[in-house]
Amino acid sequence: MKENLLVSLLTLSIFAWSEDADTQWVLQNSGIDSALTGVVMTDTMTAYAVSRGRSILRTTDRGDTWFDLTAPLSYVMPWNAVDFYDSANGMAVGDYGTVFTIRGGNMAGWCRHTTYAPDCYSVLYVDPSDIYVGADSGWIYHSLDSGRTWSSEKISEWPIRSLSATTPIAEWGYTLYALTPYSICSKLENAALSWTERIIPALQGPGTAAYDLAFTNQGTGFIVGAGGDLWASPLILRKLASDTSWVTVASGIPSSALYAVSAPSNDVIYACGVGGSIVKSTDGGDTWTLNLLPYTVLPWPTLRAISFIDEKHGFAAGGSGTILYTSNGGLTNIDAREPNAPNNFVLEQNYPNPFNPTTVISYKLSAVSNVTLKIYDILGREVITLVDGGRQSAGQYSLRWDGTNRRGERAGSGIYYYQLTTDNGTQTKKAVCLR
Repeated sequence: MKENLLVSLLTLSIFAWSEDADTQWVLQNSGIDSALTGVVMTDTMTAYAVSRGRSILRTTDRGDTWFDLTAPLSYVMPWNAVDFYDSANGMAVGDYGTVFTIRGGNMAGWCRHTTYAPDCYSVLYVDPSDIYVGADSGWIYHSLDSGRTWSSEKISEWPIRSLSATTPIAEWGYTLYALTPYSICSKLENAALSWTERIIPALQGPGTAAYDLAFTNQGTGFIVGAGGDLWASPLILRKLASDTSWVTVASGIPSSALYAVSAPSNDVIYACGVGGSIVKSTDGGDTWTLNLLPYTVLPWPTLRAISFIDEKHGFAAGGSGTILYTSNGGLTNIDAREPNAPNNFVLEQNYPNPFNPTTVISYKLSAVSNVTLKIYDILGREVITLVDGGRQSAGQYSLRWDGTNRRGERAGSGIYYYQLTTDNGTQTKKAVCLR
């Protein structure tokens, strides 16, 4: 027991969350219900998102309203990724080699590779005319005329899930990177050299795979993915500009697989993934904080894409048309009660918190009400019902949760949400279990 508690405390020191932190991520109305697979910001007001439901969305008011650029078109494919060089030059890529260029916020035309017709998974705009597209089975497509014509090259046996580049160095230009589930390929763009593929040892375990890649402006790279098999754990790899290999960081994050990463500065990095999880580092990847999301949706859909234009302004997007926006980096030290929560009932913070093995949950009712109290895990799955819709009089109530689920099994270490529902509304708070 002491050994397990020590490990949990060490994990807590790696993953530094705030007990009083409430969300500053705002859930927006995308107007669609299909899964969003890519999002990119071009300035603090404008962003684009693409979906498997064949939509390319654009906002110019920080996400208050979204317009579907494909609405006038009769034939488009499911989209997998989007990238912009600046506000006037962008591209969305999708299944069957579908590639759409976007100029000034409008669909300017499309090119389709007909010799092989691969599914395109990633896109990188190096400059207004220089574009790379990553496809299945390790194919790279390259255009030097803004997407009108393409050359192709096979650089790996695995699909190219993400493309990125470091800041250019004098005459050598950019160093380009193509990420597969198990390896990384690279080349100097201006040099007459072939792509070089390197297997990443940290990606070779059962159930382990990489999904996205990003670099800071000082050349530090971050890869996010999944580690492990049945219950995939989050995987974050980091490579400093002076390093020769990728190193695992933040293995103690109480979350699941991560699917996207954004590095708006050398210190601040964001990643998102399963169960609506968004993690943030403010020290270059040494430690990570879990951003809490609005309590209006349980369970949260998986987030597949994230993009920040600076350290504070960013979008995250994912399943069921979910789009989230923040203008302050996602965290603030404010009262953790539900926004606009009614004052005729109060859900209090559990004590102790973190806890092992039990904790006490208290609440107050100012009037007679039907009451339900449930515990959820970080993925939004119900763990146990502590109060099941019974009618209760006004007063103070306290009950003890022993950290077990409805089958009497002990719940594991991690973050849990306890939610109180009355006739007058719902309030939710978090509890941290350390084993």
